[in-house]
Amino acid sequence: MTPQILVVEFAKEAPCSPGPAQETLMALPNAPAWDTAESCIWFEIAYKAHTILCRIDALCFQKSLKATAVSEGACRVALRAQWPRIHAMALSQAEAGHLESHPSQMRRFVWLTDKSFA
Repeated sequence: MTPQILVVEFAKEAPCSPGPAQETLMALPNAPAWDTAESCIWFEIAYKAHTILCRIDALCFQKSLKATAVSEGACRVALRAQWPRIHAMALSQAEAGHLESHPSQMRRFVWLTDKSFA
């Protein structure tokens, strides 16, 4: 079962009264996963009331995100070190609706490339 967070939003009708609450269940993002076959990291970001799947290839980590190699370990180090920049770019792409599809994935995703970080 996927862990979930309960997010409560209040209507902004009157400054004195918070108004009726709206409850929304939000899934927590899964931990980043290394894809050996594709040499990439898949990760999720929270977006609105759900999560968005994201991908960065190992070569992109090395060319644009200062990974010292295209190995899983080097890419994970770069992911942690560059997380604010990666998260901001992934969120920007998700908000713009720039989602890709891939035969190996059942859902659409943000695919961050060298061009994303140029």
